[in-house]
Amino acid sequence: MSNPSQPLPAEIVDAIIDLLHDDWQALATCASMSSAWRSRALVHLSKSVTIVSRRPPFAEALRFMRVFRPGSVLADALTTLVVRGRGRSADLPYMLDLAHFRNLRSLSLVGLTVRTINKLRDFLASCPQSIEELCFDRLSLVNIPLAVGGGDGSRALLQGIRPFPRLRALRLRLWDDDYGCHAVHYALYESLIVGAWSSVLLRTLSVHTFGREWNLPTGASLVGRMQGTLQDVRVTPWRPVDPDDALMSALSRCASLQKLTLCFVPVDDAHRARYPHILESLATWLTPPRCHFAASLRELTLMLHYPMEPMIPHARVAQTEGSLLAAFADVLLPRTYPHLSKLRILLYSDAPDLRLVFGRAALQNPGTAVAVEAPLWEEHVERVMSALRPLEDGGVRVEVCHASSFMTFLDAIL
Repeated sequence: MSNPSQPLPAEIVDAIIDLLHDDWQALATCASMSSAWRSRALVHLSKSVTIVSRRPPFAEALRFMRVFRPGSVLADALTTLVVRGRGRSADLPYMLDLAHFRNLRSLSLVGLTVRTINKLRDFLASCPQSIEELCFDRLSLVNIPLAVGGGDGSRALLQGIRPFPRLRALRLRLWDDDYGCHAVHYALYESLIVGAWSSVLLRTLSVHTFGREWNLPTGASLVGRMQGTLQDVRVTPWRPVDPDDALMSALSRCASLQKLTLCFVPVDDAHRARYPHILESLATWLTPPRCHFAASLRELTLMLHYPMEPMIPHARVAQTEGSLLAAFADVLLPRTYPHLSKLRILLYSDAPDLRLVFGRAALQNPGTAVAVEAPLWEEHVERVMSALRPLEDGGVRVEVCHASSFMTFLDAIL
């Protein structure tokens, strides 16, 4: 009979703790058990901790502050913190004070409601200067005065907040119907361009807006000021590519760019271009000497809207589509982009199930048998892959994926 006080083998302890990798409260309990348990728990706690916020009384946030108290081993181990809202009107926990997290590198605020701008200002002011990555994802801000919509008023939103000198990555995702959210984002842009944060030089910039165009002078100016340091850019244009657009022109001059992600999310029918024609415009934009990052680009990701109409087989459409894809592939060959190693094309449509849509079309219009014979997604992806085969032959890893909604891809892209 085994001794009940005998410690468990290390591999069993590790397996138990690994199962709890996404439960910070359980990991914190494990860390208090013994030194053997603590070391393994800290491995996970040092990677990322997610606090789920609901409406007051913020029970989880209060427990977090008690467990990760100043001077504790847990507080010193934390490098990544995500504060995520759950449910409607999940408030930013006002009691969070992050000043003592001296090794905190990444901070994300996701799906939260901020009741006053002072609460957001006080929260950011409490953050340590060690932060290297800042993410605002679908924040909702209320009680924001209309006077802060731009210029000096917008910059005043961040007045008194010291810039994070080590900030290298800024990730923003916002919706059109939240004025307060846009106001804070523009405050960040302007502070980074001409304000107190203008000494910050970003390497990663991710800005995804929906329903409102980001191709504004503010966005172009921000990219232009960072063009010497930006290495990873992810943006969401909502209209076909215009190589002479201010933002696209600024992007083309980012000579150190290694990763580029362009997500095309049209907001209305006027901006719904067939994706091969977007690739045609991109090919023009990516051709040197217009584009300055041909020698440095390693990964290119394109998220494109794919209307259902081209799925219906038509010889002329297929031929045009194939020639445009081939021309796009020719621009990216190693002779022009010697370090390109990965191309991802993410296609999304408006229909949740194309098989069902085409089946209904056949039932409603029995005379149009072409609907029954329409190629499925898998067949179309194979055609795209075939057109891009020269890139694969040149050593580029090509991925073509499809989904029924752009939201399927966005969480991974952000």
